[in-house]
Amino acid sequence: ALRIRDRDSADDSGTAESPLEVRFRPAKSSYQVGEAIRFRVKGNRPFYLYIFSKGRNDDWAQILPNRRNAKNKYPANREVTVPDSGIQFYGDTPGTERIVMVAGTKPIDFTTRGKAGDFLIGKAADLDEQIKALRIRSEAGSERRDNDTVMQEIAISIED
Repeated sequence: ALRIRDRDSADDSGTAESPLEVRFRPAKSSYQVGEAIRFRVKGNRPFYLYIFSKGRNDDWAQILPNRRNAKNKYPANREVTVPDSGIQFYGDTPGTERIVMVAGTKPIDFTTRGKAGDFLIGKAADLDEQIKALRIRSEAGSERRDNDTVMQEIAISIED
């Protein structure tokens, strides 16, 4: 997982010596087509959570936050299940779904190409570049870092 530490600043939720750590995992190892997919997430500091689904056609969708579930700030040291019970994510065809989780101590503005229903969409290469840019900006010696950021990519099996 990508870890970035800010040694120069601290907030009321942690110290500069405690970088953001987020545990992110699917609630189950595999899912059936049409079954609700849920994730368990827990951070050592309060954090903003972003979840992306990388498609097979070099595209991505920001599935959290979204129009129906805009809440993406979560407390420290408490495991939560996302999305909340009001909505469901599900796979509509068998195969492997690639999911990218990005979490930060401050909100992150991801550039998108547009909307598809309830989700913001874009190209996978653009998302990869934005995540890489977060890392580069944060590691630049001359810039003050103000956002611990972590990233994790997982694969979820969708079965018929």
